[in-house]
Amino acid sequence: TAGGGNFHYLETMNAIPLEFEREFEELVNVSMQDAELSIVLPEGVTAKVSAGYDAKTEGNLYTIALGSFYSGKEKRVYLTLHFEKGGSADPVEIKSTIRGKDVDDHICEDMKMLSLNVVSTEEEAQIPQDQALIERFVVVDMADKANDALKRERVGDRAGASRILNRSLHEYDDNLSPVMKSKYAFMADQMHTGLDENARKRYHQEEYLSKRGREFIRDYRLDMVNGHLIARIEKYAVLIDTGIPMSIGDFAQWHFLNQVHDLSESY
Repeated sequence: TAGGGNFHYLETMNAIPLEFEREFEELVNVSMQDAELSIVLPEGVTAKVSAGYDAKTEGNLYTIALGSFYSGKEKRVYLTLHFEKGGSADPVEIKSTIRGKDVDDHICEDMKMLSLNVVSTEEEAQIPQDQALIERFVVVDMADKANDALKRERVGDRAGASRILNRSLHEYDDNLSPVMKSKYAFMADQMHTGLDENARKRYHQEEYLSKRGREFIRDYRLDMVNGHLIARIEKYAVLIDTGIPMSIGDFAQWHFLNQVHDLSESY
């Protein structure tokens, strides 16, 4: 986290060289390195960054380490700002600066001023929400909450871990997709009964990818058995048949690639 690197959980030996290839492809496309976002906070304002980015506070300067930027890629950074009660009614001006080194080690930077208007509760109620922004933030914040829950579950606080997720599901009920709701409800149930180490690692990786807006990629070996493709995924032997419009198995649900899949007993 402090170095701006990536986190991977590799389930199979054959995934190791493939992951190194992907990392190398990113390295040769670095357009800015050692990037930092600095925000000058007005008096009475504090900030907290989401997605586990490393951040430090020096006086009124809040600095977030963003690591490297890659050509053609985008990073979204979500900040929560807290204002003291009884502040000024004047607009709040916040200076933000991004700084880093290009491929020739030259310093490059850009600055933006953010202006926030102070309004009454009644005025705020009339302002339409940016629903797309809220939904993107909720994905990141739920991943943060899930990581907190995973840490609790690991030390044996299963009830506390499950409670974190269920509370967050209730809080964000209007802004979570059905797919995300089913996934975190499934996670909460699993945490209440306890996870094995492989499940913890898979969840940690998925929440990391969700927070950083990265693609979900898993690598598994495929074997051809009597003309059928068989993959060993987690502890299951999975028959891949694209001609069947549903998934079948001898248990009700399967969490795979950040989704919960309902299984039928027969087809």
